[in-house]
Amino acid sequence: ATGLPLVATDVEGCRMVVKPGCNGMLVPPRDPRALADAIEMLIVDPGLRTRMGEVSRQVAVGEFDEAQILEMHETLYRRLGIIT
Repeated sequence: ATGLPLVATDVEGCRMVVKPGCNGMLVPPRDPRALADAIEMLIVDPGLRTRMGEVSRQVAVGEFDEAQILEMHETLYRRLGIIT
């Protein structure tokens, strides 16, 4: 949401947010060398950082906007009869 590129472990929850090569990089779990390499790539390439950061912001706004999430939950709760 802050418009920064992401480096995350390639596990289920992170895969929902990180689009490899678009807004960040996924690295194998328990692989400190891959983690260091991904971070270094972003350090040495300001253009890549900027591009990925811009896409990160777009993903956050487009897919994780608070109003959209609340609306989805409300719709689900109404369908389940939890609220009317």
